[in-house]
Amino acid sequence: MKSSAPMRTMVNEADAELAHQVKRSLNTNRSGFQRIDVQVDAGAVRLTGLVRSYFLRQVAVSITKQVSGVRQVLDELAVDCNEGAHCTH
Repeated sequence: MKSSAPMRTMVNEADAELAHQVKRSLNTNRSGFQRIDVQVDAGAVRLTGLVRSYFLRQVAVSITKQVSGVRQVLDELAVDCNEGAHCTH
């Protein structure tokens, strides 16, 4: 039986690179995404952390979906209403 360790290492490297690309895209396109954490597992991107409005939450998801290699976006972002955000849907 062959070990899958080398394959998993390649996936981990690809996921790390994709996470870097998503973070770069978020920070390049708009401010207000500094408190977003990006985790990737086999092309599925999980966004966690805080944004200042529901609009920025939607923008973050949209930007993430446009990054090459993203297969799925799991939106777990929270809106921080204590920063003067527009907290209505």
